[in-house]
Amino acid sequence: MDELQVLRVLTNEYNPHWEGMALPKSKAPDFRRRDFYTLWKELDSEKITSIIGPRRVGKTTLLFQLIEHMIKNRNIDPVHIIYASMDNAYLASSAKEPLESIIEVYSRNILKEDYRKIAQKIYVLLDEIQYLEDWEKKLKTWFDYGYNIKFIVSGSSSAMIQKGAGRLVGRIKERIVLPLKFSDIMDFGGKTQEYYELSLALRDALCASIRKGSPAELRKAFGGMSHELVKHENEIERGLSAFMIKGGYPEIQKNHDLAECSSELKDTILSKSILDIIERHRVRRVDIIRYFMSLIAAKSGSRLTYAGISQDIGVERPTVISHIGYLEDVFLVSKSSFYSKRLPVRERKEKKYYLNDVGMRNSMVGMMNESLLKEPVEMGIAAETLVFDHVKRLKFFLNGSQDAEVFYWMCKEGEIDVVLDAGTPIPIEVKFRNSREESRAMPRFMTKYKSPFGIMVTKNTLDLEGKVLQIPLKFFLFMC
Repeated sequence: MDELQVLRVLTNEYNPHWEGMALPKSKAPDFRRRDFYTLWKELDSEKITSIIGPRRVGKTTLLFQLIEHMIKNRNIDPVHIIYASMDNAYLASSAKEPLESIIEVYSRNILKEDYRKIAQKIYVLLDEIQYLEDWEKKLKTWFDYGYNIKFIVSGSSSAMIQKGAGRLVGRIKERIVLPLKFSDIMDFGGKTQEYYELSLALRDALCASIRKGSPAELRKAFGGMSHELVKHENEIERGLSAFMIKGGYPEIQKNHDLAECSSELKDTILSKSILDIIERHRVRRVDIIRYFMSLIAAKSGSRLTYAGISQDIGVERPTVISHIGYLEDVFLVSKSSFYSKRLPVRERKEKKYYLNDVGMRNSMVGMMNESLLKEPVEMGIAAETLVFDHVKRLKFFLNGSQDAEVFYWMCKEGEIDVVLDAGTPIPIEVKFRNSREESRAMPRFMTKYKSPFGIMVTKNTLDLEGKVLQIPLKFFLFMC
């Protein structure tokens, strides 16, 4: 191991705070997404904190913002905080055990104390942890030593969660970070966090309604906030239009050239995610991966059968299942199963698939432009894609775990687009194109599953009809 070179990389590239330097705004911007506030509360937890999410979603930014927060707001000695990216080729090849060598070099040269005996906690932040071979085994060993070290790690694969969960059960707390939500987008670039506070209040009201089995709490909350909502309505409408076109990847938010945004999503973010799939799963047919992305983008929210896809493209059914699973693994797509209390029924029925980011979906189908807002069908697809994605985020919060599965349901009268089951099932229909269209499936579902209320996501209507609460899309997204 070239100790001097490892020290140079750690000091000059990753940890300027050791020299008393402020982190540049490019690494730790002032804007704080909602996930930041969840993560900083876990700094006192003894468990390993893991941040999992797709490429270019802002995981590294969150790590540097946590470093800045620890130094400025918690008065933690900067030399007690070390950041390293495990996809750095030099660090990865610096020794037989890269993690141990990094901490040893840091301990001797920066901390200047034996980390095994130190009283004040050390914070070790490891980015792209999946590049460290047997990372979960190594972290388990370090955790079980009982040293005064808090590990915070990040990664870009949901398979990382499943693999690590077994070895690190009881030792790790996972947090999934996805593209920005609508409330984040509305506060993006600002410092007031006005929409963040509004979002929390609406979400709390929804939780109260679910808990009490009545839509009254939520309807009352909307009534109480009507002045604030109306005051900002034009700004919210503009924000929603932009969000429906561009989606939530942070790095394209300030770029007003939609063609460049589209290229960034496809040529950089998507391409890197596909490279991850190739490396992890040794996929040979890259064309099949791209075909599935295009298929799901074009049919976002439609029911698909593995057998049908298999027949259409001439590949075996297991290949279809595995390759779509790879796209789920890197957080590009999500699956919605048929809602039933019986697991065999869920497994047997057709699946619905969505691209997780509506901007990526629009880019794939050539609709990342203003013409989307003039196409009712495309607007309907975009609205349902956003609702599905945001309900998944809401499920994360309500469950307190990473089990964020949401469902659909259908009967001869029609279809429920999204079913949120957080102890009691809440049917959600998206009527963005035609808010006056009566739902025939919702009363059937509510009777069958004893739902306390249902939600209809509309374009502009806010009303309560019986036990069905009609909520405009722009306000619904705030709740999640």
